[in-house]
Amino acid sequence: MQVPRGSLSFVWDIPDDIDIIGHMALRLHLEVRGVGGDPYLFAAIRKYRAGSEVTFEGSYGFSGDMVSKGWQRAAHRDLDSALSTLSQPVHRHDRAEPLRPGEIVPVSIALRPHATRFLKGDRLQVDIRGKWHYARDPLRGQFPAFYQASPKATCILHSGGNYDAYLFLGSRASSGGLPYRES
Repeated sequence: MQVPRGSLSFVWDIPDDIDIIGHMALRLHLEVRGVGGDPYLFAAIRKYRAGSEVTFEGSYGFSGDMVSKGWQRAAHRDLDSALSTLSQPVHRHDRAEPLRPGEIVPVSIALRPHATRFLKGDRLQVDIRGKWHYARDPLRGQFPAFYQASPKATCILHSGGNYDAYLFLGSRASSGGLPYRES
């Protein structure tokens, strides 16, 4: 699938009350066409109720934050097999491996740990972009943090068949106090 206008979203309509707890990971299969062999991927997990986004208190007092987020340079996709788990990929960052045009590679993105209750009928939305999710303030930037935008690239995400794209999350049913389970 192609990512038009630099952003792609996937939506899961929550079928039953559920607590999403702990680490999350997103696995994508990425292809770059033309130039730009090192795109940066920014992933967000958002919660919607009755058509409106539910926001959370984030770092530095930011009151409009999302459920979870993560980012990854595609050229630094190599995982440390001794430290990585399905729910928590750990990247080696010991060398850059830019993608060659037409090459399809798996990229895992670690997402920040959290605990969020979703009720039946809520929506969990996964957003994938090539730049940070929020606009930069022209006076203060993204004080005290700033995220560099991805180099220009045409990226194609592949899923299904040989391409095991997924969102890995820990969960438990919110009613009944069932123990934590990874799924």
